[in-house]
Amino acid sequence: MRFLLYLLPLIYFLFSLYTTGSSFGYFTSLEPETIIYSSIDLLLSYALFFYFIYGKKEKLKLLQNDLNLYFISFIEKKWFLISILLIISMFFSYKSILLSLSGMTREELATASGVNFYMLFFSAFIKASTPFVFYFKSSLKVKALFLFSFVSVIVYSASMAEMLYFMMTILTLYSLFGGVKLKQVILYTSSVLLLAFLVALIGQSSRYGNMSFSHFIMSIIMKVTSYRSYSFYLSEYVYKDYDFLNVFYPFLGYLSNYFNNLFCSGCGAYGSDFVVSYRYLGVNPDYNTMYLANVIYPWWSFFVSSFGFLGVFIKVAYNWLILHLLLKYKFRLTFCFVICNLLYISQFNYFLMTLIGFVGFMIFIFMDVMLNRSIRKA
Repeated sequence: MRFLLYLLPLIYFLFSLYTTGSSFGYFTSLEPETIIYSSIDLLLSYALFFYFIYGKKEKLKLLQNDLNLYFISFIEKKWFLISILLIISMFFSYKSILLSLSGMTREELATASGVNFYMLFFSAFIKASTPFVFYFKSSLKVKALFLFSFVSVIVYSASMAEMLYFMMTILTLYSLFGGVKLKQVILYTSSVLLLAFLVALIGQSSRYGNMSFSHFIMSIIMKVTSYRSYSFYLSEYVYKDYDFLNVFYPFLGYLSNYFNNLFCSGCGAYGSDFVVSYRYLGVNPDYNTMYLANVIYPWWSFFVSSFGFLGVFIKVAYNWLILHLLLKYKFRLTFCFVICNLLYISQFNYFLMTLIGFVGFMIFIFMDVMLNRSIRKA
């Protein structure tokens, strides 16, 4: 069963690659270079994953035991504080529900709400912690607390991206540590899909209100596939534009524009306008809706833009260094996140492109610092 999980990133890649081209409504076919770069990136990611799985087996076992013992204990002790944070978040989620029921789409809701820094940090914390709480042996009280918190976050954002992240992280934990239980996987998958359906009915009723559950499931599968397919096309907007001046961007993402501007004014080409601007890629032949894509630029494309063909190899070397340091200095949660990013997320999204992604990564670092501090006191 664990071996089958190893195949999921490859299956995801192949199926998403299959659903590109004019037969699926895209204006153009993918460039051969895009397929080559994407394939090499995935193979190198697999190689690095198996290096840590089999080459660092004893350290991973210690990491698993530490998370199961110390992290869950740390969370159990903070349940009252998290409960207070949940109550505050429910106020913002309630406002979001009212706006959704008034007819606002998810895109309009994001614009109307603006940046809520409380929910930005709370969402990042809940999104980061929930998969670990459900994978490891936590109490029913804590599981219920994080379930309600997770629902609050999803209702607030009216987005299903958090659920996709939850599933990818759970799959990564099973791939890293084993313990795959078919009933548990089915339960989690069914629960996430049902939750996605309910959130869609509330938050995106104009889009999904008249759908049956089975029709909704098929639309979700196609939407998840489209994320990956879109990223193939969006990568061509990046790597075709060779720009050595953005050399820091593949390594630092959101922060790199500050470093780029040390070389010349305006060298930070990948600002918010670039990230959020929609690219018109085609028309869905089944629903007659436009393929509009933004944000989901694969990480490898920025390395290739700066370093050419060698970029995909520099990316895997950079990831090896990060993972090696995280494992050495016992940043356990962050290590698991970077592995998840390596196998799944970075293939279609550079997690440091946006402020939200940067905050999410720093939340992992912060939780590891607090966890290590707690372990030293124990």
